[in-house]
Amino acid sequence: MKQHCHSYSYWTFLALALAALAATATEQPLTLSRALEEAHSQSPRLQRMKEASEEAAAKPLEALSANLPKLYFNASHLFDVKYQVIDINFGGPAQFPVILPKTQYSLGVAWTIFDGLKTPILFAAARRSSEAASLDVSYSELQLDSDITLRFYRSIATNLLSEVAEQNIKTLEDHFQKAKIRLKGGTATQFDILRIKVQLEEASPEKIAADSEADLARKNLTQAMGLSGDGRPLVGELPIPTENSIPKDVSVAMSDRADIKALKQRADAAGSVKTAALGNFLPKVTLAAQKDYYNNDDYSFSKNLKDAYSVGAVLSWELFDGGASFARHSQAVHQAAQAELSAREAELRLPVEIDHWKQKFVYNVSLYNARTRAIEMATESVRLAQLGFDAGVRTNTDVLDAELDLFRARAGVVRAQLDASEAFLNLELALGRKLSNGQK
Repeated sequence: MKQHCHSYSYWTFLALALAALAATATEQPLTLSRALEEAHSQSPRLQRMKEASEEAAAKPLEALSANLPKLYFNASHLFDVKYQVIDINFGGPAQFPVILPKTQYSLGVAWTIFDGLKTPILFAAARRSSEAASLDVSYSELQLDSDITLRFYRSIATNLLSEVAEQNIKTLEDHFQKAKIRLKGGTATQFDILRIKVQLEEASPEKIAADSEADLARKNLTQAMGLSGDGRPLVGELPIPTENSIPKDVSVAMSDRADIKALKQRADAAGSVKTAALGNFLPKVTLAAQKDYYNNDDYSFSKNLKDAYSVGAVLSWELFDGGASFARHSQAVHQAAQAELSAREAELRLPVEIDHWKQKFVYNVSLYNARTRAIEMATESVRLAQLGFDAGVRTNTDVLDAELDLFRARAGVVRAQLDASEAFLNLELALGRKLSNGQK
């Protein structure tokens, strides 16, 4: 019995261990390239833009259908009738019933060959709107890449800041323990103890805030990727910003901004709609033909059928529709003006955006270099402070201050890297294209 229990425990433990290993093996780390790939396939925003583009792609056919032949079939059958009668007086009163078909089948075709040129103009407008929707998808993909990349870097950065905050606490706790020992030996004072306590009181909430920021950054990345949850560890590093990351000949190229091109296409489409609205004041010409099979003798579906047909042309001209056509034309005029102004506004804003993000990137490159040098100096300061403390010419406070300066410098480098990445990615969005030589 005991041997059986031991055997059961062994195999249970082995199964659990294998299951844990399998779970670990399937949970691959999340890299930036993987995050971008999953975001493109799962992001609800991008998928919505693609669906909108597919919807717009069907609009030209809808617009063109107004000038394409329409084929129709009608069928009717009466189960009982009481005919209307017409009173006719030829030498005496008489009544003649108005005989209607009890069964009728009609097959016809109608083709509007002229509608004031509305159809070809609206077809051109729909084509431009479809092209604008495709351009929106293109720019949305660039926006998604930028958003996912920035969120990925922010998650990496907040994890690093959390580690710096944790190292800061460990250093303070280590100094606190050493200070208590030296206090007993008479080489430290109560001032040293209180000062470290104050710094620990400040460091603990900073660590909580850093952990919370890291957790929120990770959740934001997961949400942007279109996932409800993701526990995979991140693998990647913050890019090192350099002055060469941005080409010196960065220039404004309207042709690179897909969203501005889309605005221009919509402005052109709105102008076409404005022109097409004039067609409401012109006549329409329609060719029509119809073939009928009918039975006005009895209630049979298929017997005693007679045939008839009609072929002709119809001209219709609505001379006044209560002012609806005037209202639609006025709306189209103002919509076209709004679309043109939106495109113009975007063009005027573009150079300012590019200059802003370029200057911000250059500033953060300089800040990163300065804080990198500060780390080197802070590291040397810690070394000298420790040597001075060992020699008895420096206090524990001097050593602690030097170490805290080192931690602040490390955190400053991380923030400068993140801010530089944000400026770089926003500069790419402003330019509407990826920068070829990028960040290292």
